[in-house]
Amino acid sequence: MDYFNNKVQDIYDANKCIYLYSNKKSKYQINLIPLKRNALCKLSFWVAGSDLNEEYDKTSLKVTIDEEEYNKKSSIKKGEWSVIIIDKINLNSNSTITFQGGYVFLDDVMITEVTDTLDESKANNEELLSSYSGKTINLALKRTLQKDIWNTLCLPFEFTNSSIEGANIEIERLKSVSDGVFHFEPDATVPAGEPFILKTSQTIANPKFNAVTISATTPGTAGDAESGYYLKGIFSPTALSTDGSNIFLATDGNLYTPAPSTNKMNGLRAYMVVPSTSRASRLMHDPYGTTGIQQQPATTKRPTTFYNLWGQAMGSSLQQLPKGIYIANGRKMLKK
Repeated sequence: MDYFNNKVQDIYDANKCIYLYSNKKSKYQINLIPLKRNALCKLSFWVAGSDLNEEYDKTSLKVTIDEEEYNKKSSIKKGEWSVIIIDKINLNSNSTITFQGGYVFLDDVMITEVTDTLDESKANNEELLSSYSGKTINLALKRTLQKDIWNTLCLPFEFTNSSIEGANIEIERLKSVSDGVFHFEPDATVPAGEPFILKTSQTIANPKFNAVTISATTPGTAGDAESGYYLKGIFSPTALSTDGSNIFLATDGNLYTPAPSTNKMNGLRAYMVVPSTSRASRLMHDPYGTTGIQQQPATTKRPTTFYNLWGQAMGSSLQQLPKGIYIANGRKMLKK
């Protein structure tokens, strides 16, 4: 889109472009930027130095964006067009862009909102986010949210149950941890950087978010870290401990300790941290009942423990328990 307007001083019409003639007087200004919101943008334009005069050494071009100056003389070539890009600038509808210089042709001024991607497999997402700290951008996630299961998630911007247009989303945040049980409850909004769990009625591949503000450049935690039980978010791939202190939520709804050969978790997720001596970590949804029970490594043989629907340990012998519904090894059992 071409944003040339008629606010011109000492500039000349050229062949489908304009010519800034005098260093001191030639000025071309753009205001009333056609943006509906404050956004991170890219400014691009074509320039060429004049080969029609003997004063080419006086060629200059200064770009001022909301009082911040960019000197672009070194990018100008005599008699040859080249494109100049000024990236990651905050603009809004009241911003002003001014071109001032001499002996320079100017054409195809473009303003484009910046869209970037957080990749679940990329090792340095925190570095990318640091460059956007406090800025509003369009952001895509290279990650798939599977339908009808609880996905762990951690994002650098505030997330709501309406952030993904057209998707039916349930959000749950960690409420408390007691006796090794992680209690989650529904919510509509999650602050930036806080890990949480999410369920959607449809598979969502590579979701995109428009005009989000990056307010967390490092992932946070939920719960009480001092107690040794908490939910830890990650933005980049992370190797989980295999000593029993790190637990992940699998697609079958159960909690597992990672094996040494498969302990790397992709980014934009979260995992549970518990004392390595803990053997009874569970995840519960209030008021829905237990979702999963931690599975111990196959090499560890321990008596089966039966839990009621409130996550309370009832014993290791089903025969000695009264009639009712129990959970053991991630499965529900009915004793009649």
